Amino acid sequence: TSGGSMPFGRQHQVGFFEDLLEEAGQRYIQCISRTHLEVWPSPGAPNVFHIKNHSRNPVVLNEQNLLQDDVGIVRIGGRLRFIAAGQDGPHITVVYLTLTVQQLP
Repeated sequence: TSGGSMPFGRQHQVGFFEDLLEEAGQRYIQCISRTHLEVWPSPGAPNVFHIKNHSRNPVVLNEQNLLQDDVGIVRIGGRLRFIAAGQDGPHITVVYLTLTVQQLP
């Protein structure tokens, strides 16, 4: 959206996460909320975006953990990692999906 915020999650990008995770990652689809994130451009700063985590499931923005209601800043080239508790216990996390912020051609 131009200047506004964009919700990001299973409800808003129908089929997107299922396609990315493929069969091996389908057990993590429930970790992605219907509205997991909200993304909006930073006023007056080109190629800079704010990301708010609306989910109780954390994400990692570059090296910053975003818990529910946390907001972080990302630039072109930044990475957003979706994480979940691993099979070896809740203190071991698994990155099941990584997205990189890219500029449109």
